[in-house]
Amino acid sequence: LTFYKQKILTRVKEKIIINDNYDFFIQLFISKNIDFTEENSIKYPVLQTTELQRFEFDLKDFENIKNLRLDPLNDSCVVNISQIYLVLEDDLQIDLKLNIQANACSHHGDSYFFEFLDPNIYFEGVDFESLSIKKFIVELIYNHIAKDAVHVCANQIAVDKNYIIENQN
Repeated sequence: LTFYKQKILTRVKEKIIINDNYDFFIQLFISKNIDFTEENSIKYPVLQTTELQRFEFDLKDFENIKNLRLDPLNDSCVVNISQIYLVLEDDLQIDLKLNIQANACSHHGDSYFFEFLDPNIYFEGVDFESLSIKKFIVELIYNHIAKDAVHVCANQIAVDKNYIIENQN
């Protein structure tokens, strides 16, 4: 390698080793009371790709779970949720798709449009306290991220409004 390329590689390696922060991440908050805190959360880096990504959150060390909140990204995004479910201690799976409540600006089928920097997904009607949860698993596609997502969200809001207006006549 040339001296220049070697220096860049060294800088990249140093950055990875020294700085374990990443631009984009998914985060699951585990509530033991009414609050969601950073201390009771798990983060994983998100790849900037439109391929399906699978995230498996190990919850077996968390007791008395009252609620869960998934932040699919730490920025605006448009996601397509393929699967989202709990795995219990007896390996029974509980599908959470029908329980999703989100602060999305638009929602169509499995697609969620989050225009704000703090997208949240909650789960309505799930008695987490009565369950012995081993894992939380989500498989999703990040169709758009950050500024690109904001643009797509604005367009989707316009499309949704036009649909509503057309169907009022």
